[in-house]
Amino acid sequence: MIGHRLYSALTKLRSSISGRLASPDLDTYLFVPINGAGLGHLTRCLAVARRLERLVPDADIVFFTTSVAVPLVNRFGYRCYHLPPLSAGKADGVTPERWNSLFFDCLAAVMNLHRPSTVVFDGTWPYAGLRAVMHSFRRSRYVWIRRGLHRQQLQPEQEKQQLALFDLTIEPGEKGDKADPQSPAAVERVDPIVLLDRDEVLPRAEARKRLRLDQERAAAYVQLGAGNINDLVDLEGRVVKELKSIDGLQVVVARSPIMLHERPETGADAELVDYPNSRLFRAFDVAVLAAGYNSVYESMLLGLPAVFLPNLDTGADDQRRRARMAAEYRGWCCLEDSASGSVARCVRTLLANVTADPLLEGPSRNGAEQAARLVAHPQAHAIQ
Repeated sequence: MIGHRLYSALTKLRSSISGRLASPDLDTYLFVPINGAGLGHLTRCLAVARRLERLVPDADIVFFTTSVAVPLVNRFGYRCYHLPPLSAGKADGVTPERWNSLFFDCLAAVMNLHRPSTVVFDGTWPYAGLRAVMHSFRRSRYVWIRRGLHRQQLQPEQEKQQLALFDLTIEPGEKGDKADPQSPAAVERVDPIVLLDRDEVLPRAEARKRLRLDQERAAAYVQLGAGNINDLVDLEGRVVKELKSIDGLQVVVARSPIMLHERPETGADAELVDYPNSRLFRAFDVAVLAAGYNSVYESMLLGLPAVFLPNLDTGADDQRRRARMAAEYRGWCCLEDSASGSVARCVRTLLANVTADPLLEGPSRNGAEQAARLVAHPQAHAIQ
């Protein structure tokens, strides 16, 4: 984490532009998701932005992100500016100090161009470059969407100081974690946020036709992450092999649109590279998934039974805890030790309990609209 000295230096160096955002546009919202290895932050911002459009029909929504998934943002009709993440520049000797300076310059330019009244940041913590922007452009309102179940990396006083920087902090909820003692009172909690609602998921027959799947045989969906944090080749190949051992089961492997490395053939019946894949969930009877925020809550809120394999190498996201909580609900299970045969055993158990249309079962409340109302109306409170 960048220290206070760098933040102070950035602020002092650029104090001359403080207040240049003289007249913010009340209907302009700037979303700033910080992404590198995955799509979680970006997807949550897209989910909230789509609902915000319905609440504020004249809203001008702009994105500034460190994710390489700029085309996905454009696909939803939003303008998007991009700065590569710090990890992309380390090979060229870019220091955290230099990167934060670049971040400030780029974001300040976007602020001056679009004059947003509200800036929505989704990230693990506010970087020094962002904090300097917040200090320099004080007329904007700042909202922090902070994913739950983050591994504790700050002392309580440090966390309190970070929360105090924002006018509002929204924490997407986690199933079974309604009374998390780690969640400060200053945080406004909403239900889990996912991109699509149930009525946006394609009918089963149409989804299977698009994937060229047999309409009568059971099908499994496999998405173990982008593989940008750790190597998933061996695990993915083993999972597919186990699933193919189940008589008649069709297997589709999803590839992340921001995957940085090629992966070998797995022997699956099909591969899927799209976004959002959840639009096709009705094609499947069961899934084997990583336990990232998107994967777990898309599966649960859209009702797709799944085996979760938590990635224990993530720096801030507590996937083990999330998967264990999800496994408390019928239709989902957590598998921390994917020893030989264990994935197939779990999948067989789930398949024995699936209904004709699993997406008609299970919880269905999406917190994206609650979050959008809080972003649109400063005095609003999340619907309880």
